[in-house]
Amino acid sequence: MIKFFRRIRQRLVSENKFSKYLFYALGEIILVVIGILIALGINNWNENRKTEERITQFLIGLKSDLKNDLSEIEKVSEAQTTRFNLISEFIELGKKPSIKTTILNDSIKYYDPGDNFTFFPTVGTYNAANNAGLMDHIKNEELKRSILNLYEHFYERVAYNGVILDDRTGQLEWESRHYSDVLKNKYAFDKQAILDEDFSYQLSYLNRFIRIYLIRCKDTKAGMEEVLNNIDAYLK
Repeated sequence: MIKFFRRIRQRLVSENKFSKYLFYALGEIILVVIGILIALGINNWNENRKTEERITQFLIGLKSDLKNDLSEIEKVSEAQTTRFNLISEFIELGKKPSIKTTILNDSIKYYDPGDNFTFFPTVGTYNAANNAGLMDHIKNEELKRSILNLYEHFYERVAYNGVILDDRTGQLEWESRHYSDVLKNKYAFDKQAILDEDFSYQLSYLNRFIRIYLIRCKDTKAGMEEVLNNIDAYLK
């Protein structure tokens, strides 16, 4: 092909057809430019296709992480809700006028405050994609916004409040160690704890942190569900 165009150029020069030669040279330049543009277009198409495949695999992995996280945060919320309700009942019980008599009659010996554990989000898939710049290539703005809002806002807030709650729980367990005992392998308060007003205040203070934490869990769960719905819509 190159030899063919070279022979044409040589023939035009030898015949002194300079105007036709310029016209031909211009046409050849246009063909070269078109060829380059086509090559670039094909290359860009291939790169976009590869990027789209990476985004799809990322979203599939993220969906798997979120399903596990959703199950985990539901368990945490259920446990903390039970704990909050039990502590509230314990505090209200201590306010009853007949509580001292009830305790002396040994009708109340233990009070189970419930299990305590907090939510730790799974962020490996998101961090890997974000560090690789993949988030910037997601063109669906609603999907991208919901993912960023979940991982950069909701997850950070719930993790932060979880650390505070764990710290407060640890302090209370240390302060109330003389009121604690073990019943059927579960942590429990001794019956005398209910008569200690300061201890009841400490429990009320703890419940404030649990209440805030449950709100964070609820908001985070809603954020997870929004991302999952957006991922399903995108993949379809």
